[in-house]
Amino acid sequence: MTTESNDVEALSPSPDLVTLESGLVVRVERLKTRGMFKLLKVVTRGGGPILMQMPLDFNDPEAFMQQFLAVVMMAVPEAEQEAIEFIQSMVTPADYNENAKSKADIAKNQALIDTLVAELDDPEIGDTLEIIIKIVQNEASDIAALGKRLAATLKIQTASLEAKN
Repeated sequence: MTTESNDVEALSPSPDLVTLESGLVVRVERLKTRGMFKLLKVVTRGGGPILMQMPLDFNDPEAFMQQFLAVVMMAVPEAEQEAIEFIQSMVTPADYNENAKSKADIAKNQALIDTLVAELDDPEIGDTLEIIIKIVQNEASDIAALGKRLAATLKIQTASLEAKN
C-alpha cells in the first residue's frame, strides 16, 4: 500500500527538465498509456532479439533500470522512426503555457512547439541519449512492476493451458 505522500508525488511529480544542446529547455513528461505503447514499439521492433538473449531482472530495481536502458538504446537503430516519435511525444518546451489565452501567449506557445519539432526531427545524439536516459530513470520502477505483473499473468495462463491439455 502506498503512503499519502507517495500518492501525492505520483499525482504531481516534479518536472524533469533537460536542456538541449541548442539551449532549448524541455520538460520530460511522465509515461502514460500512449507513451508506453510507443516505447513498446521501439523495444519490440528493435530490441526483440536482445530481449530474448538478455532476460530482465524485475526484482532488482537498479539492475532492471540498467538492463532496460541497454535494451532501449540497442533497439533505437532498428526502430529509428518509432524512437523519434516516442521522444517527441515525451517532451514539451519548459516555457509552454498550458493556460495560454491571449494571442501573444498562444503565438509564443506555437513558436516553442515549432522550435521543438525542428529540434527533435533529427535531434543531436547527446539530446537523444539524455532524454531516453531520463525517461527510463523516471519510469523503470513502474515498467518493472508491470513486467512482474505480466510475467505472473503469463505463468498462470501457461499453467491453465497445460492443465487443460
